[in-house]
Amino acid sequence: MSPISLIERVHGCLLGVAIGDALGMPWETMTREEINEATERKGVLRFHDAVQQRLRDTKDFRAGDTTDDWQLTKVVARSLIRQGHYDVIDCAQEHVKELHHSTFGWGKSTTKGIQNVSNFLYHIPKPGERYFASQSFATPKGCGNGVAMKISPLALFYGIRAASRGEQGNDVFSFYSDVMSLGSLTHGDRRTSFAAFAFGRTLIALLTRNLPLCDVALESHLNELLSGMLLCEIILQTRGWEHCYDAHEPDPFYARLHKLCSEECLNPARAASILSTATGTGCFALESVPFALGTFLRHPHDFEAGVLEAVNAGGDTDTNASMVGALIGANVGVHNIPDSWHYFRKAYEEAETLAVQLFHTATKT
Repeated sequence: MSPISLIERVHGCLLGVAIGDALGMPWETMTREEINEATERKGVLRFHDAVQQRLRDTKDFRAGDTTDDWQLTKVVARSLIRQGHYDVIDCAQEHVKELHHSTFGWGKSTTKGIQNVSNFLYHIPKPGERYFASQSFATPKGCGNGVAMKISPLALFYGIRAASRGEQGNDVFSFYSDVMSLGSLTHGDRRTSFAAFAFGRTLIALLTRNLPLCDVALESHLNELLSGMLLCEIILQTRGWEHCYDAHEPDPFYARLHKLCSEECLNPARAASILSTATGTGCFALESVPFALGTFLRHPHDFEAGVLEAVNAGGDTDTNASMVGALIGANVGVHNIPDSWHYFRKAYEEAETLAVQLFHTATKT
């Protein structure tokens, strides 16, 4: 494989989010078996009009349409480009703009959270009304994929900045703090932000270390990720910060990541159902993020195979495929994404515009 420039990786990542979102859109909420039946046992191979009928927001969507995954990824990207750094107020305001534009596909936590943010930022008390801003801002306790699905621009920002300086992305606590701040806008359950942090750290590593070159490098990165997250938790506890996850949960996020170390999960020759069964593929962040990481580690150089495997596994197909698309796209670069997908929609050109702007913004800071 020829050398891949940093900006090609950034473009590949953002385009991967949009394409993965669009490929997964028609099948969201459907099981692997339902997808198999709907495709006459051939599996998903291309873009489709919406097939599922459970979600009213997207049931009339057409092939290539994107959903909230790409919409909210763009929200974070636009804020970073405008401010030159992560600014929670500006990012919150950008979310509120989208709240009034369209909330199709938004989960309950994201919708309620941004509604609360809007009330907090823009509520004007009526004459005689007793209003306390703190009462209007209560973050829902959801633990869905709403943070991980839009974290890519923030991780790219840190990765670009580190790579352009010849560093390896060691500013872990600043990144952690920004992820938790972003998550606090919509998800009160800190585990969902911790899962997003793990996803983002992997993305940063791809930009700064070019890791997935061989099985040894893959295993080394996974072990490093696990060790680093455990160290984060220990340090944060000593500082009196809120725990990142519930250590007493029967199957916590850390344990789910450990499952990825098994040969059965990482070996592409094994049935994909082994990975999806081990981690889960639903809208619960503690399922989807390990699944996305595992699918990427099975197909680090094959964008088409990895994204389609994520879709055909069922569950939260658009988010899972967009996360896998982000990781593989960042690893192989934009030119290794199939042309038939890259140019399927003219709207996908927006990924390049944002990539160039984000790249230049991050390299100037």
